[in-house]
Amino acid sequence: MDVVSYQVIESAYSEKASKRLRSQITSKNFMRVWKATGQAINDVMIEKNGCVVSGFGTFTFRANGQPCFILSDTFSRQSRAEQSKPPVPGRSVAHKLNLTRVASIAGVEKHIAGDVVDLVARHTASLVNKS
Repeated sequence: MDVVSYQVIESAYSEKASKRLRSQITSKNFMRVWKATGQAINDVMIEKNGCVVSGFGTFTFRANGQPCFILSDTFSRQSRAEQSKPPVPGRSVAHKLNLTRVASIAGVEKHIAGDVVDLVARHTASLVNKS
């Protein structure tokens, strides 16, 4: 993981995680959940299917087979970010992120994995909005 991504995830935990979430998961395991999220997305995309990360966007493929990312409406509204020319996805199926798989990889409960993914998406949107 590159330094900037690490800093974003670290700041999501240290600045935005509720006391309840912090009592349920350490910073190290928070990072582990985010890495597991990437692995779960990769596993879906290897099968040439897309993956929808609620509140963030969709990892999918163009008609020519090239991977692409499409911002979700929620992320766009929260961050005020715009995709001037969103890529046109092909006909691949986009599955919702499998939080059970993320939780299994990271060794946490499913609801905690969902909380982490949601928090990182919201925190990233707020950082984009500030810039």
